Amino acid sequence: MFAVETLNLSKRYVPDIEDSWLETEEVSDETIDNASNLFSRASSPYWDWRTEEEGGISAVAESFKEDRPRGARWILARSNKEHVGLVGPIPDYYEPDVAWFRGAFVLPEHRGKRIGSALMSEIARFAKHLGQREMIVYTFSSLDSLAPGALLYLKSGGKIEAEYLQLART
Repeated sequence: MFAVETLNLSKRYVPDIEDSWLETEEVSDETIDNASNLFSRASSPYWDWRTEEEGGISAVAESFKEDRPRGARWILARSNKEHVGLVGPIPDYYEPDVAWFRGAFVLPEHRGKRIGSALMSEIARFAKHLGQREMIVYTFSSLDSLAPGALLYLKSGGKIEAEYLQLART
């Protein structure tokens, strides 16, 4: 088991969620299985190609668990006693005080309820608590539109500092 000091976060009011409360807690040994399952399911449909490349949902869930020993700290969100999303960084990944933001993930059936926005607020507070001054995220987009994650990050105050294009011959 990987030992880490976990934080009990709090209930947060989030408009447009059925019961208007979003409970958050840091992922622990007790919640890692739920979090890894949620991560693999919440990646769909945008990351289905990656899920297939990595060997399926079970393999993606296991790779999520492997992030903890590398320093990943995840926040798991629950609404109506059901896990609905998660968000997390790897603190000090690039240099002291600069985290690798691993992303915000919301189950498909709970998207459009402002849970992603609430998670972005929560991760900003959490990163500051961890002493991070900056978070860097890498995401993807189509040539004609930004991915939902990229839009969420921009709406939350993020900025695009660089864009890369990968071409493949088929």
